[in-house]
Amino acid sequence: MKAETDTLIVSVRLKNTGTYAGHEIVKLYFNDLVSSVMTPVKQLIAFEKVFLEPGESKTVSFKLDRDDFSLVNAEEERVTEPGKFILMAGGDCRDESLLKTGIIL
Repeated sequence: MKAETDTLIVSVRLKNTGTYAGHEIVKLYFNDLVSSVMTPVKQLIAFEKVFLEPGESKTVSFKLDRDDFSLVNAEEERVTEPGKFILMAGGDCRDESLLKTGIIL
């Protein structure tokens, strides 16, 4: 998984290592490590369904901006706070199967 800042582009490379063609839904989550209010441990931010033939590889890219990391603060205003975030990508939400990287906004 690769993350580039400003307009954030997160790319994940998939490969079907099986013998059958099939679909995979790549999910992108984030965790706001430092915020003024309590936030979810994993918040779904984007997803894409991909079809892969046996042995086929594809790169899935998600284009995000700062507003995608916004929250509702104690004053009930939607804001994007600077801070540390963990991005997680994978086919399911289990910690052991997710690719992870940290970013600072």
